[in-house]
Amino acid sequence: MKKIYIIVILFFLIFSQNCFAHLRWFVEDEGIYKDVTYQMDWLMLLILLGGAFFVFVCVRLEKISSENNSFYSILSKPYPMAGLEWHFLSFIIAVMLTVNIVQGVFLAPNLILSEGMKTNGMIIQLSVLAMLFVSPLFSGVLLILIILSLPVMLPMELLIDYLFEFVGLALALILISPRINLRDRSLLKKVNVPIPFGATSAARVLRIAIGLQLLVLAVHNKLLDPGMGLVFMEENSFYNFIALMGFEQFTNLHFVFAGGVAESLFGIMLILGISTRFVMLVVAFFFIMTSILTGIHELVGHLPIFSIALIILSYGSRSNLKKTYSVRFA
Repeated sequence: MKKIYIIVILFFLIFSQNCFAHLRWFVEDEGIYKDVTYQMDWLMLLILLGGAFFVFVCVRLEKISSENNSFYSILSKPYPMAGLEWHFLSFIIAVMLTVNIVQGVFLAPNLILSEGMKTNGMIIQLSVLAMLFVSPLFSGVLLILIILSLPVMLPMELLIDYLFEFVGLALALILISPRINLRDRSLLKKVNVPIPFGATSAARVLRIAIGLQLLVLAVHNKLLDPGMGLVFMEENSFYNFIALMGFEQFTNLHFVFAGGVAESLFGIMLILGISTRFVMLVVAFFFIMTSILTGIHELVGHLPIFSIALIILSYGSRSNLKKTYSVRFA
């Protein structure tokens, strides 16, 4: 029965293979179809039923893992990597900032400051990059301050696609800083602030942050604005492999809808901590596949998500995070 659950859910997952997320990297605003709307039909109802079945299976897998030791080890048991996963996260953030500085963008591929602000943006990113090697704590604090000032520099329509991801990365750096940096550990011991620093809190923050980000991306770029996804699909028709297999009724618009539904469900389940490792593994698979198909441009932009995925896969489900190590201040 357990094997049947997994096989069926993987079958329904093929309907959601356009979790390429950041559509605005590839579609110019002036090229977006403005008047595209969804018209509910039997295929869209089937997609919704498939999504509901996916949630049901994930809930069942979570229940099975709590009752079966072998399933618990696979789906929920935390496997922290002695802190290496957090050093990898810092390294990936450093790589992202370095690439941004070289390419002249601000935090993300499609966030480009005005000419008057561009130099300041490069200096700000360079400051965060340098601080990473000295104090992840202050690097995270600086990143939070930058995030608070972003609405002044860039339109919220663009920022919303990255806001939760950036906040999650910043808070994770702050919370994990005493684990990976002796200076931060010493400082925090002296001030003895009542904040739950440590790997447990940082992993939880990243899980919720990436879940919120996936939900925002699905609603903002696919469900509320299918025109953007439709343009992308017309330019990259090979993504709609279902139509290529002969099911011509499954249009590009159906594919965009399926991607939005799937991404929404992934996000909600990560926020709630439902079958976290399984869901994150599926999300990571699709990000890897679309990065391969779309090219290095998307791969670089998704580097932080890959590092977050590694941490979430290491720590397992919400209910078991409390069993992992954390930094304590005596």
